[in-house]
Amino acid sequence: MTVRDSATGDDIIIHSFAGEDWKAIKDAWRIDGTLPERPAPSSPAQVSRGPGRTVASFDYRQADGEIAFRIDRVEPGRNGRRKDFKVSHPAGPGRWAAGLNGFAPLPYRLPDLIASDPYEPVFIVEGEKKADALAALDLLATCNPFGAGKWRADFAPYFEGRRVFILPDNDPPGRAHADDVARQLAASAATVARIDLPGLPDKGDILDWLAAGGSAEALLDLCAAQPAVKPLALPIVCPADWEGREPPVREWLIEGWLARGSAAFLTGDGGVGKSLFTQQLATSLAAGVDCLGLPVAQTVALYVTCEDDMHELHRRQAAINARLGLSMRDLAGRLFLVSLKGELGSELVNFDAAGALELSQRYRDLESTARAIGAGFVAIDNVAQTFTGNENVRNQVAGFCNVMDRLAMAIGGTVLFLGHPSKAGAEFSGSTGWEAHVRQRLYLDWLDKGAGVSGDRDGRVLRRSKANYARAGAELDFRWHAGAFVLPSSLPSDAGFDDEAAAQTELEERTFLRCLAIRTGQKRPVSHSQNAANFAPKVFAKMPEGRRVGGTALAAAMERLMRTGLVERATADDPLWRGEDRKPVLGLRERQPE
Repeated sequence: MTVRDSATGDDIIIHSFAGEDWKAIKDAWRIDGTLPERPAPSSPAQVSRGPGRTVASFDYRQADGEIAFRIDRVEPGRNGRRKDFKVSHPAGPGRWAAGLNGFAPLPYRLPDLIASDPYEPVFIVEGEKKADALAALDLLATCNPFGAGKWRADFAPYFEGRRVFILPDNDPPGRAHADDVARQLAASAATVARIDLPGLPDKGDILDWLAAGGSAEALLDLCAAQPAVKPLALPIVCPADWEGREPPVREWLIEGWLARGSAAFLTGDGGVGKSLFTQQLATSLAAGVDCLGLPVAQTVALYVTCEDDMHELHRRQAAINARLGLSMRDLAGRLFLVSLKGELGSELVNFDAAGALELSQRYRDLESTARAIGAGFVAIDNVAQTFTGNENVRNQVAGFCNVMDRLAMAIGGTVLFLGHPSKAGAEFSGSTGWEAHVRQRLYLDWLDKGAGVSGDRDGRVLRRSKANYARAGAELDFRWHAGAFVLPSSLPSDAGFDDEAAAQTELEERTFLRCLAIRTGQKRPVSHSQNAANFAPKVFAKMPEGRRVGGTALAAAMERLMRTGLVERATADDPLWRGEDRKPVLGLRERQPE
């Protein structure tokens, strides 16, 4: 395992390569004295954790009144966030330790709920502060820990036979959370009603309503006016309810290309630049600048990659910023990058032995992080690292796509997840479930289908291969230049770009042939196979003649030369030469004109 100091210096971070639970390790070390216990805070205001301080603490108590765990609200949060939440549990007299310590989450103010009159109405809100505000008005109120979307099915027995009123925050995630709670309580509660408080501002809540003059009496009157009906297990809607109402306008991040509240699937050949395109797209959305000529709706963007480390993301971001005319400071609080390269447990869903889908802890961390930073765009790079199911099993593919839509609806934005095409030439691999269960599918391709090898190496085309909300088939042409993608019209007219590219191509191919000739003259064969110890580009990049060109460019040169027939592979019938044992020696050689 590795052990290092946390960023704040008041804790340690443990990573176990054997897959052991880091919380259990720390608990064991505290028990045997290796780590000191953390002192319990005498008051929330005295505690400072990380960049902010604890401004409120909420104790979740068991049925007998004993504290099971505590949630602290910390302001400001880390990495530019407005707030963070920390969970801890009692670890002995006057001592606290991080985590739940095996306690399952409980409804907030549970002893009050258990002790109340069974005919008293119960109010469910989003957040402990709101529950406390209602309790101060002598109303019975509760919530679940860890925010919207975290209501648990095992809370249902506490609401058996109760009249339940849910007060959602006035935004899509809040209403979705309220509807989810209502569905989960349908079988146990006597009645469940969602109360949309009148006059709330966008993202407003019960606290805003009370501050504007609302009272306990007025709230009870609103509830009394709500028909007392047994909730239905399915969220049905009758079209008659829409009579006289205009349909909501579809919201876009990029009109015709990326709709809000829906996931999109981006595929393309390896090396075509999907990751670069996605990071550049996220930057454009964060900064509110056109993406390759397409107007965007500005939003907070989160890009999560399992394939590149932070150094690569930094280099890529510098090139993107240079192209878009941005500084790193321009993206403060707007663009966030996450690298999971080398991390274990990057999967977002798991499937049990019966094939049932389960959300992973990584998914829950992703959703809570996206909510905390207010992300309206989340990019996940890529499917191979985050989907652990069988891509040839349709229901598993469908389940993963549904989870991507779930995340998009939870943030009220768009989720873009990346994948690879099939070896057979299709735009996606595995089951046709990828095509059937996404409403938006994009394909990034080489402008020259020769993979940029036989001709244009830098041209790209983005195709709108499937678009349920717009006309499919639209295309956008652009080019790679200086580490970022640009429109052809944006290239400097006096830079001699095409001549420069052609000259660079010629240099790379000439260098490859020069190195090949030297090795052949020395009777030291090289191979076209990346797995071979004598892989030609790797060998040539170490030679004095090839160092300035580099292995990546030499690999591209080899592919071009082999496709055009200027370099070929020797065969047993026509070897490079025969060894002293008369066995044929195989490898690459320059093809001589006939």
